[in-house]
Amino acid sequence: MKKSKMSISADYLTLSEILQRPNYNYIVPIFQRRYSWGEEEYSMLWKDVENAVNDDRIYFMGAIVLQDKDSTPKLKREIIIDGQQRLTTLTLLIAAIRNRIKKLESNSPLLSELEDLIACPNYKNYGESIEGIGHVRDGYFRIHPSDKDRYDYYHIILGDEEKVEVNSKITQAYRYFCNKLKIFDVEKIDDFNSKLINNIGLVVIQLQNADNPNEVFSSLNQKGLQLTDADLIRNHLFEQIPEKNQKIYYTEYYSPFESNFEELEFKLMQNAKNKHKGIKKSNASIKKHDGDIPSKFLYHLSVMIEKNVFPARILAQEIAKKYRSEKAVVDFLKEIKTHSSFYRSFLLPEFEHDKRVRQALYDIARTGETTFYPLLLMLFNARHEEKIDNSTLSELIGVIENFIVREKLLGKKGKNLNREFPRVIEYLDKDLTPQTLVKAIVKAVPTVSATNDEIKHCALDAEFYGKGKNDVLRLIFIKLNRTYNHDKGVYYDDVEIEHILPQNWENWRSCLSNAEIEKLQKFPSIVHRLGNFTLINSDYNRQISNRSFSEKKKEYLRSPYALTQEVGKMEVFSPTTIERRTGETIDKILNDVYPDLTQKYNVKRGTPQT
Repeated sequence: MKKSKMSISADYLTLSEILQRPNYNYIVPIFQRRYSWGEEEYSMLWKDVENAVNDDRIYFMGAIVLQDKDSTPKLKREIIIDGQQRLTTLTLLIAAIRNRIKKLESNSPLLSELEDLIACPNYKNYGESIEGIGHVRDGYFRIHPSDKDRYDYYHIILGDEEKVEVNSKITQAYRYFCNKLKIFDVEKIDDFNSKLINNIGLVVIQLQNADNPNEVFSSLNQKGLQLTDADLIRNHLFEQIPEKNQKIYYTEYYSPFESNFEELEFKLMQNAKNKHKGIKKSNASIKKHDGDIPSKFLYHLSVMIEKNVFPARILAQEIAKKYRSEKAVVDFLKEIKTHSSFYRSFLLPEFEHDKRVRQALYDIARTGETTFYPLLLMLFNARHEEKIDNSTLSELIGVIENFIVREKLLGKKGKNLNREFPRVIEYLDKDLTPQTLVKAIVKAVPTVSATNDEIKHCALDAEFYGKGKNDVLRLIFIKLNRTYNHDKGVYYDDVEIEHILPQNWENWRSCLSNAEIEKLQKFPSIVHRLGNFTLINSDYNRQISNRSFSEKKKEYLRSPYALTQEVGKMEVFSPTTIERRTGETIDKILNDVYPDLTQKYNVKRGTPQT
């Protein structure tokens, strides 16, 4: 179908002129993100407003892009293509000004003027009744934010502050402005309001005949509007759905997906705060995941569905090429809803309901890898469809962890699994067992499984400490400690990796022979070998880290960790001890913690299986 040519007009209007347009509503469409400004953004807006007010001059505050949508003679409806964050924030500021004036002068004539800016009193009974708001109808509000923001925004506009969600971004922005206005008296607030609505100006760009608002939105993104891949994908998906069905599918499928990740972000934030306060919780401090989690999820889900690895940078383009019909989009939305609940458990396993699977997720998260997420999505879906049970799922996660850690033990000679490991899903049999998973891994990455002797040869002289290594090192030693049947009470938040012979070993000179000191001076990295580590309670780590071995032994013997108690029973500890203990530790890791699964399941390594 040939697209109609866009007809665009632009006008410079003051805030007052925009918000006092007769019968106008401004609506955030379903394909836009929800209100996302934080204090950094609205504090900058506050400074801009102060400049405009204090200098008593017209102050340009950017542009907004609007598109006429389903207007009637009674009510003009404009879709906000760009500028919803700015426009929403300015109306929250006006609501805060109204709130301050009410407290200072309840009969002020300004109150009705302010109400006219943020609501359309003549249309209180026009349109459909708004669920959860009572008798008020949708034509009443000037601004209609995204669905999940509307409840809090509407109640702020209505003055029902006690009904809002305290932690919502909408509420936080509103209360920021209320706090700023507390010091204003009657004269100052009147002057501030007058200059705000008359001195603030925006360019209003009107799309008269834009049949594809998402094209405009994507173009704006390229020019600086910071949309994520997840934003662009959502825009494309809902563009393929007739408008009459958009809200139905959004509510049924996409909204649960957004809620899953909002809850995840909230939990991650709470755990970070608890850790900062010293509150310990079993296995809870999975490190914060940087970057755009929803976009990463959509990438891993797409790899799982396609069984094909492609560059993450072209994710939005790939989705746009594949999902072009309403049916295809709805099927994909169903996949998004189902798998997003799995994915959040990968990032924060406390969401997982089964204890065995939850512990397996905590363990594998410590590897620091995410390359296996498409495979993990497939395995969780198999459980969802009752093809495997919790016991099998936890075993399968353990198989993946085994291969990843063994590769890390190889150090620089290990395989980079980023491109090849996701291909395991191509080779999985319908019969999902640890043995079939091992076969699939070896088929996908034929060179992945080194022998125990090959790993030991690489690991004997390798350094296992530093950025990107400490979490997996702690995982290995916690699992080593479990082999003593003494893991009760050993939680990731409580335990640290301890250098037995300190990195700064000057305090040890008196208990080391000249030959041992010479060895340390010649091979300083020996302190980072596997034989020089043990577990220690995090409360004691800094207290004893650089003490002599005789002083450390006393703490080691009192340790709750059997692995550390064993070190405390030693008479001496030296570079020679490190070399001997490194070999013994590697043997124990490879035999008791991360054994050769190709040997265990009789799977031929090195060449693809037939």
